[in-house]
Amino acid sequence: MSNLATWKQSWQALDEQMKMMETTCELGVLQGKARMQTLLRLVKCLRVFAAGQFHFFYQGFDTNALNLATHPDYPVDYVMRGVIYQIENDIEAIQKAITQRDVGTSKMKSTLALTDQLAFDALKPALHGTPPIITDTPTVITYFQKFASIRLIPYAPVALVGIPFSCTENSKDLLAVPHEIGHYVFRHGANSNGTFRKQLDDYLNTLQPSPKYNRKWMEEVFADAYGCLVAGAAMALDFQDLQIEKSPDDFIDDDGEHPAPLLRPYLYTAVLSYISASWSDKLRVLWDARRQAQNASGSESFTTVDRRNKTIQVIHYLSAFDSTNINANLPVNHTLRKALELLPDANLAHWNEAAWWTQIRNIQLTPAISTLTFTNLDTDTSAIQDFIYQDLQDKITGQNIPSHDIPELTGSCDTSDLDDVGKRQTFIDTLVVSWPSPFFTVNSPQDNWDKVWVANGWQTSGNGQWIQT
Repeated sequence: MSNLATWKQSWQALDEQMKMMETTCELGVLQGKARMQTLLRLVKCLRVFAAGQFHFFYQGFDTNALNLATHPDYPVDYVMRGVIYQIENDIEAIQKAITQRDVGTSKMKSTLALTDQLAFDALKPALHGTPPIITDTPTVITYFQKFASIRLIPYAPVALVGIPFSCTENSKDLLAVPHEIGHYVFRHGANSNGTFRKQLDDYLNTLQPSPKYNRKWMEEVFADAYGCLVAGAAMALDFQDLQIEKSPDDFIDDDGEHPAPLLRPYLYTAVLSYISASWSDKLRVLWDARRQAQNASGSESFTTVDRRNKTIQVIHYLSAFDSTNINANLPVNHTLRKALELLPDANLAHWNEAAWWTQIRNIQLTPAISTLTFTNLDTDTSAIQDFIYQDLQDKITGQNIPSHDIPELTGSCDTSDLDDVGKRQTFIDTLVVSWPSPFFTVNSPQDNWDKVWVANGWQTSGNGQWIQT
């Protein structure tokens, strides 16, 4: 039997924390600190949304006013822990964004100003297609943490992107930004046929065979494709470097979310070939050599987590060794090809809207690089890394950085009376279209209230499989 009073105490602690964050932001606005107006509105939106979700379950399970039916797969304490945990996750991310702009070092503040610009620049192709694939007016907020990720939130049109602390010194780590923005586009992109997420999922369900691991990877494949279309060969090389950092065992394993490291760089060379980039073949051959050096067996197969650790040969999954053959009838080729069909045209006209990243994408293969044979793998790899990453560094330090008028989060989230059911209902109904209505009078069997819990993918427990980082 659940003791719901303990969950109410947890909620009260979180609400007090959000009140304090509001106060900090209000002072920051008065002091003219960067992005504080958006962060203030973001905290308020989180607070109203979180209050609505918490009270929906607290009152529903405590008084049965909502007739919330329990379910063996969703025990009450499991549901309540998921609600509290998710609010805590967002508080942590937003608190970092506030504190780093409030009392961070000058280098932290200048780097965040830069990464806000780079994130919005990477988002622009999705806002300026014909027609646009994101039709609202989103904004971006970046913050430092130990790794790159994105928080996907249902209560405000904000791409909340975490970047590594090392970005203050290492410009290479900025290459995480276009990929993370790709996640935002996956979750929010749509055309006349519906959302990208549903279209890609439906398409993969029509294929036979349709391996489960292919569907689990589809968001990452989409984000990889988007990031490569934005930043080109620099993204492709960076993702090679990231895979090489894996242990030998992890290098050939499917983690259930991301494409296995040994094959992931081939997604990038396939996209480069798709846009006729000069680097495609050279980076493919480089990855052939690096992949084989990483594993004595040549690493030509990976182990999947959902078929009792079955070993799958790469050549049966992806036309990896001939990246020009994107139309091959292989599982990941289907995913990648569908992702590219959903995105703006391959002639790059709309991708040039990402004006700063276009400079990075347009780096050309030089005669000296084109003659490398990788017989001395370390030396030749370093030559490519030095050339591409120095170009990135030059464009950062040369003051040739974007100066977009980044939108501020608009609208109002009234947190003056969170006990007002009507306020919570009105706000939440505009954000989560699947949310049961009316908010506090609906009969809610489990197959209904789980939509409130998952909240369009916000929840990372249970049915939160859509959340990817």
